[in-house]
Amino acid sequence: TATKKDGVAKIGRKKSIKFAHITDTHVTFSGKNGTALKEESFNIFRDVIGQVNDMPDIDFILFGGDNINNTDPDAKDFNEFMDIMSTVKVPYFAQFGNREVSPIPPGVALSKSQYAEKMKGCGLDAGRYAWSVSPVPGLRILGLDTTIEDHDNGEISKEELNWIKEEIEKYPNDMIVTLSHHLFLPTWGSRDMPEWKKKYLLKNYQEVNAVLDAAPQVKACLMGHHHVSKIQTINGLHYIASPATVQYPHAFRTVTIIDDAARLEFHQIRDQGVIELGKQNLTTS
Repeated sequence: TATKKDGVAKIGRKKSIKFAHITDTHVTFSGKNGTALKEESFNIFRDVIGQVNDMPDIDFILFGGDNINNTDPDAKDFNEFMDIMSTVKVPYFAQFGNREVSPIPPGVALSKSQYAEKMKGCGLDAGRYAWSVSPVPGLRILGLDTTIEDHDNGEISKEELNWIKEEIEKYPNDMIVTLSHHLFLPTWGSRDMPEWKKKYLLKNYQEVNAVLDAAPQVKACLMGHHHVSKIQTINGLHYIASPATVQYPHAFRTVTIIDDAARLEFHQIRDQGVIELGKQNLTTS
């Protein structure tokens, strides 16, 4: 972690910070098992939240999008999601995934604005799709809306990019971590995979990364969407793609920050039968 990004002031920062990054839970009553075990989605989610609740030192939770599959009428999936979340004793913050902004079918599942209204107070709010919060002193989370309605792929608008620049300038002494759904770097290395690039990678990722990389207080970018686990560091900026809980390896991350070091831990669900089923479905797909 010792990089050119070190040396940012630690004024008022909490000595030890720990949070969970949970993404692509895809909870649903109507989905069927494929590579993603949607029929097990609520059991998996209950296990994940149970593990987080058993951690005495968690400060907050970040949800990286596709939290609900958004295919159930009358917000049935969302209501069950929130019922499970009612057991959580720490603050939590959520960002959109493509599922929350592209309901199937339209008019039956939640729209983007309806989802934001229901998640009011958890980062999102009606009409506020990118957000900035400081859940603990000295750390700022920028929740970036990377979604395009009715599309799986993502992009950050010019207006939002200007907002990101303003937020970075506004908090020169905070450590900054971004939360987004779409990838800011490909997780498949140097291989040429046009379909994956179009679907999973932010359209204007190079422009966005240039802004984030230029700011020494921006330390990490948390991402999801591709359902895989990958950590890459470029010029001291850590790009952290976390896996989907609903798909093998059925896991989430916790991040513990102490001074200028961070420890990332990988937590699988506890049901070995579900893990084996997820592995079989993925490797035979």
